[in-house]
Amino acid sequence: MEPSLADDKFIQESARTMIRAHNGSAALLCAENASKWNGRGDLEAAELWLRILQVVRSLEAEMISR
Repeated sequence: MEPSLADDKFIQESARTMIRAHNGSAALLCAENASKWNGRGDLEAAELWLRILQVVRSLEAEMISR
């Protein structure tokens, strides 16, 4: 299933919020959340956190390269 534009906007905003709220810990917290939900058997929530993690890493890489 292809994600919709609204989903992508939600993921982008969630990643930005994580970075603003948790700064250098954002990626770690996203990974921990993904692991937590995976452990609970909620694969959809785990996948959501993994998608947010990907964007967090991308945004952090952009910030470093500036």
